[in-house]
Amino acid sequence: DEDSNVFAFAKAELLIYKGEIEQAKAFFREKKDQIAEAVGGFGTMLIKDGEIDVKVLETLNKDKEWLLSKLNEKGYSNEKNVFICILDNSDNLFVVEKNYK
Repeated sequence: DEDSNVFAFAKAELLIYKGEIEQAKAFFREKKDQIAEAVGGFGTMLIKDGEIDVKVLETLNKDKEWLLSKLNEKGYSNEKNVFICILDNSDNLFVVEKNYK
């Protein structure tokens, strides 16, 4: 249900905030559908575990080149190094690296 989706997203964010990246990755993989559904209220998930969701980009009238350019502006050279990338409702990217320490 919606409450458990939001809880899953909040828990993943809390783990990331606390620097517990490996636990966040494991939790994200386990609950990725719930988290993706919850993110819809805050923004749009564009990358999950290094994989760009091209269909989602198309619904936003954006393409892979646009996303790669935005990632490059933030210092990310490759989507494969991105664990999570969310485009918020103000067109800002929220990015968590796979190898964040």
